[in-house]
Amino acid sequence: MIFKKADLVVLAVILVVIAGLGALFFAAPTAPVGLGYVPVDVPGSTLAITPGASWANMQLFTVNLGKGGFITIHDAIGSAPGPIIATSGYLDPGLHDGTGVRLNTPLDPTKSYIALLHVDNGDQLFNVTDDLPVSVDGTVLRVDFQSDVAVSP
Repeated sequence: MIFKKADLVVLAVILVVIAGLGALFFAAPTAPVGLGYVPVDVPGSTLAITPGASWANMQLFTVNLGKGGFITIHDAIGSAPGPIIATSGYLDPGLHDGTGVRLNTPLDPTKSYIALLHVDNGDQLFNVTDDLPVSVDGTVLRVDFQSDVAVSP
């Protein structure tokens, strides 16, 4: 098979274009993997829901805090925490049995929820960007739950 000069030029241009596209593909930035924040490791912290403790406007938790902080309740989006629907007041370090979190929106028994423990940045006011979730041994401290009955604020 005999190649003409024009055929070789076209083949060379095609190879340059393919190589350029490949370089763009491999050099393109990638989306970050994992969390958009770094949880704070607070050894000894625990969070548990009190079974059957949903009332008209309250969900109860037992919490042990190594540092002061807050409990937040989130709508679950799959297995990830979604929007915050309730936040506790500031909790001092130590054991808190039967800590109530006032609900801002009704719980739906067909939906899932996630409670997270957050460590305070020192001002005793909850701010989602400053008061980061607590982890213990590298695992974010959370409780996944569903409401037994719909409750309203």
